[in-house]
Amino acid sequence: MTGEPEVVLGYGGEGGSVEIVRFAADDGTWLYRKTSRGMGFDGDDELIAIRPEDPPPPDGLCWVEALDLVSAHPWHLLYPTAMHPEYRDVLLREAMRKAMDQPDERSAEGLRDWLRAYRGDVSRRHDRAADSVATLPLPVIDTIRHAERVMVLTGAGISAESGIPTFRDALTGLWENFNPAELANADAFETDPELVWGWYEWRRAAMLKARPNAGHIALAELAALKPATLLVTQNVDDLHERAGSPDVVHLHGELQRPYCMRCRATYRVDDRIPDIPEAGARIAPPRCGRCRGTVRPGVVWFGENLSAGAWDIAHAGASQCDVLLAIGTSAQVAPASSLIDLARRRGALTVQINPNPPGNAAATDYWLPYGAGDALTEISRCIREGAGP
Repeated sequence: MTGEPEVVLGYGGEGGSVEIVRFAADDGTWLYRKTSRGMGFDGDDELIAIRPEDPPPPDGLCWVEALDLVSAHPWHLLYPTAMHPEYRDVLLREAMRKAMDQPDERSAEGLRDWLRAYRGDVSRRHDRAADSVATLPLPVIDTIRHAERVMVLTGAGISAESGIPTFRDALTGLWENFNPAELANADAFETDPELVWGWYEWRRAAMLKARPNAGHIALAELAALKPATLLVTQNVDDLHERAGSPDVVHLHGELQRPYCMRCRATYRVDDRIPDIPEAGARIAPPRCGRCRGTVRPGVVWFGENLSAGAWDIAHAGASQCDVLLAIGTSAQVAPASSLIDLARRRGALTVQINPNPPGNAAATDYWLPYGAGDALTEISRCIREGAGP
């Protein structure tokens, strides 16, 4: 053998550790050896040889062997202690796959450890509990930087960072005895229009009080840096527009665009915050100035079809993009969730930015377990400065 052994990957857990090292043989063959201590896997494994004519790492069989222990233990019990720069991309991809295959409340914390190791920081997670800096894989940045078409799909998570409640949040005040799904449908409006209109005005007031956050602002900057960026949102607020993003496609409608149920004319509302008690109030819906029909909220209710125009734009964008960023969405609400699958089938890189594990891991190339503000600010900085993470 020639040269000193190099550590390819090291990781540990409660009461044990694993290290994979490589040696260069005289004939050009790389020899890989895994050494385990504790966790019921004590000892040195036999050498795995990768000859010059074999597929080189990361495509070689050794990577399956190198990471098999990750799946043998609970994800949150493992943390990386070393990661070779030459192999960090494939190691991170495999670690992400394991995290998405074993989702629990600690998956994001564990994956953030591996992302820190990706940049060379192998501090124990317990010493870095407050770390919130988004560390981004180079393939993600490079793909966005060189992409001709970028598509962004946002969900409730990005608005939640501005203080807007999501449908998963418990309602309070007048609405505390209702599930949001019980109010967001045509039958509820027909049965009690004052209750439903009051709820949507309460939501509109919350929206107008909120301000765009760092994630909204970073997306507007990304659109300026990459003019072919298509922004599609499942949110009904106007925070993207107020942050400066152009031509936002709203799949589920807009709170600021109610319309007449009879003639379909848009009912004009101003930007003043509705004067509604914090606990909510029943409010009679207005009448259309054209035909005196009842005005309804400008959103897509459960059981209703999406706007054909908005869906056609989103579907075409997913079919043609080079990279799709899904941000703050569970990726489980149809038909919007199908856009991620479609983009990946057409060859796009798919990236989910969410503190929680993605709902459709099979369609996700990269999961970045961060809030929208942290991750998007870093993406925008890297593209703007031509820098890596």
